[in-house]
Amino acid sequence: MLKKYLIFALAISAVLSIAILSITKACVIKINALTKDEVGKIAIDYINNNFVEVGEAKLISVEEMSGVYKVITSYRGMEIPVYMTEDGKYLLDVRRVYNVSENITKKKIDIKVDCNNTIDGYDAVFIYSPSCPHCRKMIPMVESSNIKWYWIYPGNPSCKDINYTRFGFKGYVPHFYCLKNGYNHTGEMTEDMFQEWVSGCGSVNFTSDD
Repeated sequence: MLKKYLIFALAISAVLSIAILSITKACVIKINALTKDEVGKIAIDYINNNFVEVGEAKLISVEEMSGVYKVITSYRGMEIPVYMTEDGKYLLDVRRVYNVSENITKKKIDIKVDCNNTIDGYDAVFIYSPSCPHCRKMIPMVESSNIKWYWIYPGNPSCKDINYTRFGFKGYVPHFYCLKNGYNHTGEMTEDMFQEWVSGCGSVNFTSDD
């Protein structure tokens, strides 16, 4: 989510900087312009509802530029600028214009955890976060595979006492650990890579990328 937000912000910053330089000899006439406070609230609400977890992005300031508002936001300790039209209707991106009256559909992910269960009887461990886009891509593969997975979500209170080092976990998700042979893999995999990894889980001749 953070990567998506940063790419979005950096892309529109670059494009708008070029656009503003090209119209310095023109005058700006405001039509149906909103106040800075109104624009700031619309922008931060849209970002929280569509790009990050609700409440994670904070509004720092709003300043007028040539035809747009520059909205400074704060996200996990970083100040990130975004831009909005003066009527508060659109956020601008190099690929598209975001109409703030239309929310981006978020696919709901059910949070699964097995941390309250004994790990005996499971074949492999899957450490993930429901907000991680790479984890989201791997979840259907894990669910449909023919081995039994022990699901761990570090953000769930029931998983706070898990000994993560046992599984070769270094803080990055998705992370996969085979309980039968100790091999592990961190990161998103293609379907073919994942099937190869699953097939090798339990084989003494299987070698991991990690």
